[in-house]
Order: sequence, then C-alpha cells, then structure tokens
Amino acid sequence: IDVPPLLRPAIWAASLGIDNIAELAADEHMWMLGLDISGADRLEAQFCYPYNDLLNTPQGRRKVRRLVEMALAVNPSYSYMRGLDAVAGPVVALYFNNEQLAFEVFQRILRNQLQQYFLDSSDATAMHHTVQLFGSLLYFVDPSLAGHLADV
Repeated sequence: IDVPPLLRPAIWAASLGIDNIAELAADEHMWMLGLDISGADRLEAQFCYPYNDLLNTPQGRRKVRRLVEMALAVNPSYSYMRGLDAVAGPVVALYFNNEQLAFEVFQRILRNQLQQYFLDSSDATAMHHTVQLFGSLLYFVDPSLAGHLADV
C-alpha cells in the first residue's frame, strides 16, 4: 500500500508514538533556545546527498548536520559514527519544514531501533546488532536474496 506523500510525516510520527504533532509545530522554535550544541565538535563528516535534490542543497546539508549535532548534544553517550547522517537524512527530507518534529522522530528512531549502534563503546555488540538489523531489513526488501545469503 502506497501512502500519499502528504500523510507520510504524520503516519511516521504516529507509528513512533509521537501524538502531539500540532503542539510540536506550534512550539517549534521555543524548544531550541536552551540547546547547547557547542560540544558537537565530534562531528567531522561532510554530508553529501547526490541522490536527493532537497538534501543536496546547502540548506538540506545544514539541516542534516544540525539534527546530528542536536542528537549528539542531547545524548552525550552517543559517539558519531558513519551512518548517523544516513539515518538523519531521510528524517530531514520528511520533516524539512519542522525541525522539532524531525528531532523527535530522529530521537525515537535512535532510541528504539539504533541506540546500541551509536553508543560510545568499543565492543562488537553494536556491530552484531547492526548485522541482525540489516538481515531483518533484507528479509523485508528482498526475501530471496536474504534466504540465499543465510544459506551461504
């Protein structure tokens, strides 16, 4: 079932348990006033999205970078790893004009599905979790390929 593009932001937010979209939109700029992102110097990546016209603009790259910086500022136990921007990119594209909602959705995705991957740790737990996650996604996207790789 294809979801109409205008409904996708609300559906994704609801599926992640974010109910007060109108409240978030009304308070969009007030929430950022006290956020210190000065500790985001851990972020050294140059974001580039040649596959997406919106994200491949200076404003799009700036929004992705800011979303990653805010996530690192709010979650000091996270370390920047490649891939954090890859998660942030689609979220920014979906909520391009609502930074607070983009942040809330990004936080929920990180905390609910990807927290172990971006925690500042040196053990292999995060990598194992990522391989399991990739396997699950591959079964959804291409079951025959996933089955073949499982047999190998």
